[in-house]
Amino acid sequence: MKFGYLLSAFLATLAAASPISTISDPAENTELVTRTDNAVESAELVARSPTVIESKEYEAIKAKHSNLKKDHYYYFYVTWPRGSLIDGDHETKAEVEQLRDTLGFDHIGIIVGKVTEKEGGTKKKPTLKKNFEARLYHMAKDASGKSILKMNTWDKKDSDHKPIRFGGETNKRKHDAVQGNARDWIHDHPTYNVQTNNCNSFVHNIVASL
Repeated sequence: MKFGYLLSAFLATLAAASPISTISDPAENTELVTRTDNAVESAELVARSPTVIESKEYEAIKAKHSNLKKDHYYYFYVTWPRGSLIDGDHETKAEVEQLRDTLGFDHIGIIVGKVTEKEGGTKKKPTLKKNFEARLYHMAKDASGKSILKMNTWDKKDSDHKPIRFGGETNKRKHDAVQGNARDWIHDHPTYNVQTNNCNSFVHNIVASL
């Protein structure tokens, strides 16, 4: 009796001192492990979601056309409102007023470009930069009365206070041909004419090629 009592007491003490916890139901242990694994996996997925960074140019065109897709090409109209200063343009006041009465604005150009997405950052803090890489094309009149091509990399600041309107979607081949088509128009229509060869005539020729 004494030996049995001592053995029972020893086993009870050993169980209390053991660092290994016991689980009466193995099924509960399996469920606990599964839930823990799912929680860790979900946390890792959230941690790896990139922070999206949109350029000012991307924001500006997304406001006019929300369904933008990576590596797709788009074009937009941009107009100069009444009283705008048009760099390098020598239209007379009467010509500008005639355009305004006919078109409703002082000048018009076209923005043509491609939506790009670039991954960056770190593994723990990835980023996704979205941009609209584009060029602005428009036609002006020089001091001698000749039509001249104006083109530059489009910066959102170029269109501050100028209304932008979605034109449409195009493709790489047509996008790449815009500069050549613009030069051809100027070559074939060397003399500016407020009625037959103005900024609007130029833009609509480019749009037809897109």
